[in-house]
Amino acid sequence: MHFPSAGSARIVRNAILPEMHGKHEKRSTANMNINKNVLSLMVNAQDLTAMKASVNSYLKLVLLVTNLQNLE
Repeated sequence: MHFPSAGSARIVRNAILPEMHGKHEKRSTANMNINKNVLSLMVNAQDLTAMKASVNSYLKLVLLVTNLQNLE
């Protein structure tokens, strides 16, 4: 995902990071990397249903944080 700046990408990553390491993730794992202003999300899942749920959850969080940044 491309962001206007590296700072924006870091804000999104830092906001989502606590959700990635929660105990509720039993069937999937995820990692994020930042390269300048690009945030990469890698999701591994045991099945397609878990993959879809995880990707949708993280994308909703990214959208939420991005919308909150735009309010400033």
